[in-house]
Formats: sequence, structure tokens, C-alpha cells
Amino acid sequence: MAHAFRIFSRPIAALLALGPLLVPQTGETLLNVTNIQWILLPALIVLLWENLFNPPTSWYSVRALAAAVIALTGPFGIITFGPTVLACIYARRRGKFSYRQTGFLAVYTAGVAGQVYAVATNASPPLDFGPAPYVWRYGSRMIRELFCSLLPSPDSVPLIAGLILAIVLVFVVARSRAVFACLLLAPMAGIIWLLGAARSNPYSVHMEWYGFGARYIYPALLFFFWAALLSIATSSSKLSRVLAGGFAVVILLASATRFPASEWPMWNITANDKGHTLKVAPNWAVQIPASPPGH
Repeated sequence: MAHAFRIFSRPIAALLALGPLLVPQTGETLLNVTNIQWILLPALIVLLWENLFNPPTSWYSVRALAAAVIALTGPFGIITFGPTVLACIYARRRGKFSYRQTGFLAVYTAGVAGQVYAVATNASPPLDFGPAPYVWRYGSRMIRELFCSLLPSPDSVPLIAGLILAIVLVFVVARSRAVFACLLLAPMAGIIWLLGAARSNPYSVHMEWYGFGARYIYPALLFFFWAALLSIATSSSKLSRVLAGGFAVVILLASATRFPASEWPMWNITANDKGHTLKVAPNWAVQIPASPPGH
């Protein structure tokens, strides 16, 4: 949040910082400690961007260590590595890196290397991309899952409506000065979504941000929201700013009107003849055995 407020106006900065909380999601990411790495991904991206383009004046070692730790929590350090290299090449043209910037990148790279080793030495779930044709099937699936899902009655909305929404996003990004940043975010969102699509293929035809596979769609929707806000802040075209604002409103309305709060009731503990049963969202339960006598 502090990084956003150093660069943008207060309303845009606040929305950028609160984006991970505001974009559509089921609670699978924010309300489940097992999936904490999904909300650490945007923090990692901000730390990397800040180091390259707006270096902080304090807490540099803590930031570098945080980036390395986040890179070790899941595949996101690996996924962000390629765009980070491209960003480094671009930033290097503006001048030499300081020792602190170089050290930050070295610590982050060490974290990525650790995650690569973990992936290489441990079996991963198989990926099933299904039968060909891949381009049409996955292209239409991407439009439906990432764009149609933001519209009212997403199960019945035509594919063309989602395509129009996608074209609007591409248009406003292309007219903004943040196009480079958005181009770095796009492949990360695509890789994460494709990873989810391949993992879910044996189980479900489609993922939804409000249902199955929500965590794989969450980064893309967050990046869409960020792209719209960056377009509002950096575009010189009034039409582009209006369209970007409309796109951001669509995302916020989807999040506000269709968050499945009923799926996340408060946890409770009930006694039974075997001890106690702990129930937590989403409809998970564990039996806690009674303590033996004398304990």
C-alpha cells in the first residue's frame, strides 16, 4: 500500500492496494490458510517491481528476505522469474543497479532456485490438456472463465459478451502508459490459469471464480483489475479512462453481488460420545478424540 501511495493518487492507490481483497473470489484464497501463497503472489510482484523501478529507502533486507520466502511457498517464484528478467533488462537501460538492488535480486533468485529444486525432486500432479484442438477449446474456455464469469448469469451469457469485455481490456491497456507492466502480468495470469485448466480437466469442464478452481482464476482477475486502474491513472484518452473505469466497476460488482458468503459459516465445535467434532468452512470436519482419563 505504501508503494502505491508513493506513485498514484489516493483513490487509485487505495484500490490498487486493496485489489487482492476486492476482486471476485470465493474465499478459497483469502479464507484458507492452505492457499496463503495465492495472496502472497501480488505481494511478491510489488516487491520485485518496487526494487527495480522505485527502490525503497529502508527495510531492504527484510523485503529481499520476504521475496525469497514467498518464492519458496509455491510455483509463483518460478512463474514470476521470466517477467522479472525482462523487467530487469528494461530497468537496466535506465542506469546501473545499486548494490542493494543487485543483492535483492540475488536473494530472490536463491529462493527461486530452491523452489526449482523442490519441484524437480518431488512428484507433481499430472497435467491433462485433453484432446485437440487446443487453441479453440482453451481460447473459448479462457474467455468464458475469465470474462463471461464477471457478467450477470454467467452460465447463460453468450461467449461474444465475454469477448467484447476482453477487447475492452486490451484496448484500454494499449492506450495507457502502463502497457509494459500489463504485458508482464499477462503471461503470469495465463500460465496460472492454464495450469489450473490442465489440472481440472479430468474433473470439470469449466472453472469458475465463484466455484471449482477459483484460486486459478483469482490472479487473472486481480491483474485485470490492476490493469484497469493503471489505465485510468496513465491514459491520456478520456474514452480509454471511461472504459477502464467501467471495466473496474464490472469486476467490483461481480465481487460484491456474488460472493458466496453462505459457504463460509463460522467454525463450531460440538460434543459427541467420541469427543468433539470441529467443523470449518467449506464444510470440512475433523473428529477430536476425548482425552483419556488422567490427562
